[in-house]
Amino acid sequence: MKQIPSHIPNLNLVQTYDKFYQSTHIQYESLSNLASYFGRVMHLHRHDQFYQLHFIHHGTVHLQLGFTEYIANAPLIFFTPPPTPHSFVTEPNASGQVLTIHQSVMQNLFDSMSQHNIEFSYAPTCITLHDLPVELKPIYKMLEVAFNGLELEHQLDNHLGNNPALLSWSELIFINLFRLMGNEQSSESSSDLQTELFRKYLALVEETYHQHKTMDYYAKSLNTTTGHLNKLCRMISSSSSKQIIHDRIILEAKYLLSYTNQTIQKIAFELGFQDPAYFTRFFTQNTQLTPKAYRASANFAADTSLKK
Repeated sequence: MKQIPSHIPNLNLVQTYDKFYQSTHIQYESLSNLASYFGRVMHLHRHDQFYQLHFIHHGTVHLQLGFTEYIANAPLIFFTPPPTPHSFVTEPNASGQVLTIHQSVMQNLFDSMSQHNIEFSYAPTCITLHDLPVELKPIYKMLEVAFNGLELEHQLDNHLGNNPALLSWSELIFINLFRLMGNEQSSESSSDLQTELFRKYLALVEETYHQHKTMDYYAKSLNTTTGHLNKLCRMISSSSSKQIIHDRIILEAKYLLSYTNQTIQKIAFELGFQDPAYFTRFFTQNTQLTPKAYRASANFAADTSLKK
């Protein structure tokens, strides 16, 4: 029988792999080195406060990214934002490169991209890189060059200009990633300041969604009004500012219901609900399923997938 954990583990590379990473927010490692330490089977986990990018050059990957399952052959790349549970298995001969970046550094990268009208995505993504259209092949090549540059710079640890060079290579990697995701476009719907405000709101929601803060709290924290914040969210995301918070709560609830054996009562408390019955009503209103029914459907889907 499939073993269901009591929580989704947070994998901290500093604590579990290399104390060297404690002094840097940009962490590079080869897939083979990480596999030698952790093994080729990476069970369900996530990385609090860190974005991670896997660039796989050879081999097949069996990947669970959020709620989506992939079985893909290299070359491929997959992008994992901080809250996303994921697990994967790589073949013994699989090789690649792994970039892990603290969210504070990513925020600076996003700010820089925004100034150049580059739209980006916070969504977990897996992209296969074989059989790309001709016009995208130079982007793939630049992605390879940027990763190799990052690897060489990582080998020059503590040399003059090491940190800004690591940052520059990382920025080039993510620019080309978002190009491949089809998100590089001129921003016509909002100004740079509005986009920055929306991004800061999303970051604040990520920190506090389980605390059930008022909309006044968010508006005051961002030096704006509740009305302007709501209008901005609707313009950029087509969702109200409050619905964005609700959607984040629901997403976390789905993760915990799908990937842990925590009771519904414990999940409710973890998400900041003092009354589990109210959590059940909230979840049902937003998903048209009770938490119990959603968990049953998620387990059925997982069992069906395993039998294929």
